[in-house]
Amino acid sequence: SRTRDMHVCTYQIDLRQSEEAIWGKFRGSVRTEVRRAEKKGVTLECQEPAADLDAFCALYASLASEGKGASYEPRFFSEVYGRFSPGGQVRIFNAYYQGKPVATAFVSFYGDRAEPMWTAKLSLDDDIGCNQFIVWQSILWGKKMGYAWYDFGGVPPNKDELPGIHFYKKS
Repeated sequence: SRTRDMHVCTYQIDLRQSEEAIWGKFRGSVRTEVRRAEKKGVTLECQEPAADLDAFCALYASLASEGKGASYEPRFFSEVYGRFSPGGQVRIFNAYYQGKPVATAFVSFYGDRAEPMWTAKLSLDDDIGCNQFIVWQSILWGKKMGYAWYDFGGVPPNKDELPGIHFYKKS
């Protein structure tokens, strides 16, 4: 990790590589999940900002209600989005399946990097790969917009602490 990075320990993707090179470095299971989502008809949709934010807040609230994430009031996300979206510093990515939002990512763009700040997905009976799909789509968008790095955010220096987070971000 470079000294100017925000996190002490992090996993990053160099977006200056070709799309094929980035794709090839994902674990096979990640690529399988993205392809599964595509085959099942999961789509990335950008609607008007208020609808994107509403979908994000609803999905994030469902994650918090399951005890899998911090609970924030919708006005918190609304304020963050309102402050930073006009300058292009944040973007919400929503994945839809059968007309309903199933996964979301609130991604921050600063300097030469993109970093997902908050993500959530519905717990579905059928694992359709929507979580990996939304990450892949946000990586592609960051690359298309000319960012150099996709930063998965901080992890503890000790890999035995939160091993699931390490595995996910490394995948």
